Amino acid sequence: SVVWNSQERREEDRFRLASVYLKHAKLIEASDNNNPELTTLYASAEEQLFLLCKGSTVPVEYLYTYGDFLIDRGSVVEANEYAGKLESLYPKHFLTMNLVSRLKYLAGDISRAKGYILNWKSESLNGLNNEDAPEVRSDILLKAGEALFNIKCPREAEELLRQAFDLDDRRGLDYVRTVARSEDVFAREKAIRDRKSTRLNSSH
Repeated sequence: SVVWNSQERREEDRFRLASVYLKHAKLIEASDNNNPELTTLYASAEEQLFLLCKGSTVPVEYLYTYGDFLIDRGSVVEANEYAGKLESLYPKHFLTMNLVSRLKYLAGDISRAKGYILNWKSESLNGLNNEDAPEVRSDILLKAGEALFNIKCPREAEELLRQAFDLDDRRGLDYVRTVARSEDVFAREKAIRDRKSTRLNSSH
């Protein structure tokens, strides 16, 4: 349960509390984006996230969540500050790659955003050992593919998602869900066919 007394609130409770505020705000916003309660909920969430992220060593998920929040609220300059902190503390983490690439894309530099993702993918794959399971390689490809999709590079994203699917067919649902958001009709239909084919083969 969440501890509501501010004097006793631990970091985990702050993060959960911020998540509660954000989830509630998103639910309200979906039906009424002019609701005055939104201002209070977003301000309360930001207060908790700011307090969580002001230390010298902050968990990666806290920094990412605050950076993501700031992007959603249109505070890109501030989001870049926390992206820099992520790069300093967690240079190889996929959440760092995700946030930094989105910010490069928002700055209008799609080429650098794409290069940042592909460089993360290459370095992550090169860091694997031969004994690492295919699922680990698949997970890297999946994360890079989803990041590419987020910066509007659907063809490159589809290629990596397909590779992830080939390595681990359990990624099929992730593959279809992501590619289904693409404007590329051929890619969408192909993903669905691949998923159906795998399900049929696994049932025999």
